[in-house]
Amino acid sequence: MRRVLVALAWAWWLAAVGLTALRWVDATGPVPVLQSGLVLVGLSLVPLAVLAWALARRLLLGAAVLLGLGHAALAAPWLLPDTVPAGRDDLVIATANLEYGRGSLEDLAALVDEREVDALVLVEMTPEAQARLEGSALDRALPVRAGTLRSDAGGTLVLTREGMVGSADDDTGADGAHVIDEPYLFDQVRLPITRGGQTVTLLGAHTRPPALAGSAAWREELGWLGEDATGIEGPLLVVGDLNASTGHPALRQVKDDAGLRDAHEASGSGWVRTWPTDGLLPAFVQIDHVLVRGLDVVDAGAATVTGSDHAAVWARLRLP
Repeated sequence: MRRVLVALAWAWWLAAVGLTALRWVDATGPVPVLQSGLVLVGLSLVPLAVLAWALARRLLLGAAVLLGLGHAALAAPWLLPDTVPAGRDDLVIATANLEYGRGSLEDLAALVDEREVDALVLVEMTPEAQARLEGSALDRALPVRAGTLRSDAGGTLVLTREGMVGSADDDTGADGAHVIDEPYLFDQVRLPITRGGQTVTLLGAHTRPPALAGSAAWREELGWLGEDATGIEGPLLVVGDLNASTGHPALRQVKDDAGLRDAHEASGSGWVRTWPTDGLLPAFVQIDHVLVRGLDVVDAGAATVTGSDHAAVWARLRLP
């Protein structure tokens, strides 16, 4: 029995090495699905080290500890805050995936009130959710709308406070807003928002999820998102459900190309988990993001949205 345990322990260590190496493999197929669980691989090295110690296998213990230190080094930036103090004209941004419009608008209204949110990006926004929005506390707090409604998962709507995006028009609900509905599967909304005399471009984003059998279209969409973000000059926010984590080279490439950083990483938020929040499987990965360029991070966090399989995320930002 002891030999079997030792063999299984070494097999897991070898598997952990292989899965860890996937962090640097920019591939399609099932690879992105495996990459989303890399944090779990790192955590699993703790019981592996305990087992190695119990079995008195020093070599295995050393190997598990060494690999664990590698994971700790990758996680360190998420534990060390790089923030600035709050200011009078800070911009507060939030986003939530409503899961086909079923997410609680009451929970979001509470988040907007508690964090003094100035702009909220809602993805998977449906006509039914819009009907619930009319006259609600959330509508009163953020009455200006820009974006689209769709009965599938493709609607993306940005809600803002009065005076942040100009006067309303017939197409998108806010002056200067632009909807990108092709070639993406879901709609992306781009608009300028103003706070304290400063203007920032907000890109409300929602890219398709990777599929276990094949994720070439997912990878392609992240490439388009990177190109769109890189082509925007000045301070930029890319906010929404990107269906990718920092364990995915494709998302890291978007950030590098466009000069973006994750607000939750900058805030030292640690292991942020936004999906899945509604099932037997506990949330284990952050796929909802506030990515920033040209703004300093004051704070960031997450909040529960009843009725959705995603947590909302928010960030308080210092304008340039």
